[in-house]
Amino acid sequence: MRLWKIVLGVVVMGLFPAFGQIIDAPVARVKLTKLEVITQRQFKADVELLEKQLGRELSLEERKQLLDARIGEILIYQAAEREYLSVTQEELSQAIAQYKQSVAPNVSDQEFQRLIESQGGMTWEQFQEQMKKRLIAEKYLYQKKGQEIQNVPAPSEEEIRRVYNENISNFTAPEMVRYSHIFIDTRGLSDEEKKKAYNRALQVKKEVDGSLAKFREAVEKYSDDQASRYQGGDVGYLLRTDKQRESFLGKEFFSKIFSLPLNKVSDVLASNVGYHIVVVTEHHEPRLLGLDDRLLPNSKQTVRDQITALLVGQKRQEAYQKALQKLIEELRSQADVSIYEKNLSW
Repeated sequence: MRLWKIVLGVVVMGLFPAFGQIIDAPVARVKLTKLEVITQRQFKADVELLEKQLGRELSLEERKQLLDARIGEILIYQAAEREYLSVTQEELSQAIAQYKQSVAPNVSDQEFQRLIESQGGMTWEQFQEQMKKRLIAEKYLYQKKGQEIQNVPAPSEEEIRRVYNENISNFTAPEMVRYSHIFIDTRGLSDEEKKKAYNRALQVKKEVDGSLAKFREAVEKYSDDQASRYQGGDVGYLLRTDKQRESFLGKEFFSKIFSLPLNKVSDVLASNVGYHIVVVTEHHEPRLLGLDDRLLPNSKQTVRDQITALLVGQKRQEAYQKALQKLIEELRSQADVSIYEKNLSW
């Protein structure tokens, strides 16, 4: 009898929510081609996720702005569906790979999925669906407003010089060396095998006997570095500020490279990954770059090119936001949108 009373009480509470807690309530109803309801529970999750990212609570005005953005997303997606726009699996995979490269380039695909699920507040399937919707919405935006986004004016000389002068201390070239090497790989070897590899490097050093011509011949015969083996051993430029390469090669080897004399065959040097016989071919001290200086000695891009690309990107982003806002306003004028402001507070 007591169990029946409890069940009856639950049913009654469900029938008369005014006497209990309302399970969920709409914060907005949106209809362009079909009705979609943004519930308080869904929106609260969005708010909490953004608050976690910002490290603070959102004001009521900021919640309204977030809701407007959600409504805009729904309207654009419905409009894109109306025109049968879609994305292929290849496009989706490429977009996810690009996103991973921008936010977590040094983790595996499996680790990236775990990051999305632990920090993104969604399952991997939900993330993929969200990315798919974003791509479809972007296709629709560019279909309707592509010219407005792409056709931005080129930066003026005045704009370029202003950015350069305001950030002049950032346009510096760090100390750098360019070097070639004969590389004996020791990764994955036992201690005994490493001793043999070291003796092999000593024999190569003896054969080269300080001759640059013999060094170049020995590169092709003995080097384990396939990328530079047929380039005379040329590794390219090593920047003093490159902490990732320093960690990879080891601090002692990294520092030693910068102290070697030009165009002299070094002794056998040990790094974290193997043994090297090195010839430093260029050594550049740190310096302030002028507006038309190249970013690297072997690069075609100048400081001016970099600033121009930055300004064009900023202008395109501004044009993108304006076009997006204009498109949403156009779609809202065609749609039925109801907002329940009282449900934005909890």
